[in-house]
Amino acid sequence: MRHRLASLALAAGTLLAGCQIGFGDGENAVPAVWDLRTSHRIEDVDWPEDIDSDSYFVDPEPGELTILLPEGVTIEGPFDAVAGRPPGDTSGQVLQTIVVNFDREPVAQAAQRAADLVKRWGLDGTRLEEWAARNAVRRDNTGSLEHTPSQRLGTDGPNIAIQARALTDGRAYLSVNVFWDLDRPRVG
Repeated sequence: MRHRLASLALAAGTLLAGCQIGFGDGENAVPAVWDLRTSHRIEDVDWPEDIDSDSYFVDPEPGELTILLPEGVTIEGPFDAVAGRPPGDTSGQVLQTIVVNFDREPVAQAAQRAADLVKRWGLDGTRLEEWAARNAVRRDNTGSLEHTPSQRLGTDGPNIAIQARALTDGRAYLSVNVFWDLDRPRVG
């Protein structure tokens, strides 16, 4: 459990430490697919060659990105995505985290998106259902946060969890955290 919490913390930290790299601008944006069904190497996410080994790769342009994971899990935009390597990784080839942040939206819409993802991916959505009920009636909170328990995709795949945060203005946002256990790397 401690390892999973540390991995989630690292995933959240990637948002703050990221350097911004895109797939193009506006009309010239190139649709991308990050195929992580059988491996989690940096080349699976089109990692730019000029990024040093201590950096994080960020797709700052929402939309034209599809992430394919084991067990038929697919994440499609619009969203921002961050891919991170483990700190101190000497090989520089393995991803540890992917964080997907959907745009802020009204709590009811975020709750529906969460329910749809939980059902599609077979996750335990009890905590997110409780979060949705609490935040449907209370608008004066200061950032109510909840998440699903993390669940491994298949026997060797990454762990996945959905996190929901309510904001004080009645909106919320969802994040999907995907992280590979460093002691069980499957790099293909």
